[in-house]
Amino acid sequence: MSAAAQVVGLHVGVDATGARVTAVALDREGTTTARAERPLPVSEPRPGWFELAPGELWAAALDLLGRPGAGPAGLGLGADPGPVVLWDRDTLGSPRPAVTAPGGPVEALRWVAEHEPHTWRLVEEDTYALGGLDSYLLARLTRGTYHLTDPSQAEHSGLYDAGAGAWSEERCRAAGVPVDALPELTAPWGRIADTEPGASGGLDVPVTALLSTHRAGELVGGDPALGTAYAAGLGLGWWGTPEPTGLSPR
Repeated sequence: MSAAAQVVGLHVGVDATGARVTAVALDREGTTTARAERPLPVSEPRPGWFELAPGELWAAALDLLGRPGAGPAGLGLGADPGPVVLWDRDTLGSPRPAVTAPGGPVEALRWVAEHEPHTWRLVEEDTYALGGLDSYLLARLTRGTYHLTDPSQAEHSGLYDAGAGAWSEERCRAAGVPVDALPELTAPWGRIADTEPGASGGLDVPVTALLSTHRAGELVGGDPALGTAYAAGLGLGWWGTPEPTGLSPR
């Protein structure tokens, strides 16, 4: 398979029963040429709260991205919007596990601010960045060059103003979250970023999709992993603009 004939969608799913990372490769005809999955351990430190080690997520992602064969023409990233990750902007290391709270990202961030004040101080000083699993993976793939998310992720954060199409300064102030620590907003598909080969296991490819589980699933019949790969193809201009139900890759 030639590089020009393939896109890869990397999807991260996290729920109360576990976590998984799935990679799907599509060719230009919309045919699924490869699919692989890796489980990830998720802990429950207290009822309704779940934690995931960012380093284990990153290792699983790198493993899956190296499996479809020839280098892809484009890469899409999709993820559940619940978990929140903190990472060092320079080293890309994470000071704590990614956390999912019953009340959403705002509740998770308030807990970190209250119980881990040293960590939160580094967020306020702009040493640590905040984001979802999509933003974290993009930062790792690009050696920290890009700190982005799309509105379909942001709207689940409790900090996004859909009417303005931007982070709400009022909501961020009420939650005590620095706006500058949050990712910049981008379109869900298009030429979004470029991976850094030295940081991503030699992967040298444009990132052409960045979206949430919910949006990806809407594109292709409820399959977020397949929808993420499809969105990556949209970013390359392979299929034009999707209809509400999207393309149905084979």
